Amino acid sequence: MSLSKKYHYDNVTGDVHVETIQDVEPILEANKRAFNDAREFKSEIFNKKASIPMVVLEKWLQEQGITYREFMANPKVVKRFVNDPDNKFCLCRPGKL
Repeated sequence: MSLSKKYHYDNVTGDVHVETIQDVEPILEANKRAFNDAREFKSEIFNKKASIPMVVLEKWLQEQGITYREFMANPKVVKRFVNDPDNKFCLCRPGKL
């Protein structure tokens, strides 16, 4: 799950833009396997609901105007992300959070 950053300098405006790069394929494949296996393996105590690639979360947080700190501190915001049908590729189990 390593992240890398590329910095792009705009010669006209002097702005620096940061591009975050992550290979999300292993995470998404693991999510698919877990989702399919969830029907067979159930725990009474702990059930992992989602695994979110950091680049996906970072983009969503920017679009929503939410900080990472707010996301982690507010279960309603986490639920909003996890239960959004557009983010179903992050799910490890069927159902809503």
